[in-house]
Amino acid sequence: MPEFVLAVAALPTGAHARAALTAWEGADGRRAVATLGPAGRELLATLHAAIEANQAVPSAQLRTTVRAARLLEGVRGPAARDACQEVLEALAQAGVRPLIVGGCALAERLYGGWAERHCGRLELIVSDDEVERAARALGTQALHGRFEAVHPSGFPVDVRTRLFPSMHRNPRPGDIRDHRIDGRVAGVPVVVLDDPAALLHSCAGAGLGPDRDLWWVVDGGLLVLRRPDLDWERFLAIADRSGVALAALPRLRRLAEDAAVPIPVDVLATLKRAARSGAIRRLLAPRRRLRSLMRR
Repeated sequence: MPEFVLAVAALPTGAHARAALTAWEGADGRRAVATLGPAGRELLATLHAAIEANQAVPSAQLRTTVRAARLLEGVRGPAARDACQEVLEALAQAGVRPLIVGGCALAERLYGGWAERHCGRLELIVSDDEVERAARALGTQALHGRFEAVHPSGFPVDVRTRLFPSMHRNPRPGDIRDHRIDGRVAGVPVVVLDDPAALLHSCAGAGLGPDRDLWWVVDGGLLVLRRPDLDWERFLAIADRSGVALAALPRLRRLAEDAAVPIPVDVLATLKRAARSGAIRRLLAPRRRLRSLMRR
């Protein structure tokens, strides 16, 4: 996927990112920019910062494009922050304290600001007994444990009870949602995933459904690159207990092999064993349930 290469170029990995940028532009930088899809265009403001950090030399067309994207995000980002602040304050007044995931949870904490990370929507996870209250607070109705709302500014809000909406089931008890920490988003006290859980959510979320965007590359890469003391043992423990190791493994391996993200080899090996073990458990589970029923 050509835009995956562009996502790799948006990481601060020096020579590897420079090579990715050159490969993506090819012989005709103007054509590469003209054929850029929506997922790639979302990366341009972040790419602007990476070009500076990596001391890359893009074509004149791309340099102009990323500068314009950064200026646009400099206006759009603060507006998104204001919308998120109003939504979170309305939920707080209704007694709802959601778990925030996705770009809005990472814009300030990982990227340094809303102008550096395009945020297309606010993603909130609430408990089953909070979802109706949350819907009323935002002037809409919930259906099957989720709903979508739109802030008056046009900024979309996605509220659900499932961390991974494309899964047939939620992760088991003791799952990723249990690894929350207090934080602030748009100035409002909230709960977010800790760094190991955020990395797993980024990779597993992309692995559980169609890739609608490329943020798993940049979010996942930066969570490793900017967290040299990342607790890998904790990451592996969460992956094993939550049952999403199989979904996370291909993306994490791709970050290591294709994006030069320094993921320890033993982490990938352990995650592979956990993924294989989890797959076997899922295959055997129906048989065990059947035997149990037959013995009754």
